[in-house]
Amino acid sequence: MGKKIKPTPTQIERIYDSGKNRLTQERNDFLLPQVIDFVKEKKWLNLRPEYQRRLVWDARKKSLFIESLLMNIPVPPVFLYETDLNRYEVMDGQQRLNAVVEFYENRLKLSGLEIWSVLNGLTYAECPPRIKSGLDRRRISANVLLAESATSEEHVNFIRRIVFERLNTGGQ
Repeated sequence: MGKKIKPTPTQIERIYDSGKNRLTQERNDFLLPQVIDFVKEKKWLNLRPEYQRRLVWDARKKSLFIESLLMNIPVPPVFLYETDLNRYEVMDGQQRLNAVVEFYENRLKLSGLEIWSVLNGLTYAECPPRIKSGLDRRRISANVLLAESATSEEHVNFIRRIVFERLNTGGQ
């Protein structure tokens, strides 16, 4: 067996400068009503890609997330992968986005709220106008991995797998 030749620092820098295996991304903040519009318009087409786990949040956990938004508590960003220009799949954050969609579509009655217990039992439509207005001005941040990051379908699958694994293992 031949001895493997170790690349020089200059060769390593050329590989890095080529951009191979480096993602193009941007960050966006979306108002909650925009999130709903994107889902309805099918721009965020895939809220549950095949590599995602099933929905596991119960009504109380979803409600507490809505309460956190109402209180303007910082929440983690969602991660989206641009499958085509202006079309996205959710890589991380499906539980949070699903909670918002269910609440805005009146399929979630708030329950188990601790700070805003007066809202327990209410859907979005049943909330007082000022509460709805307060929620409507809240934002969810999204880190978007752009389509131009991938050079082939194989590379797309590689990026999805690596990013999903790193997000769900703390980068280890």
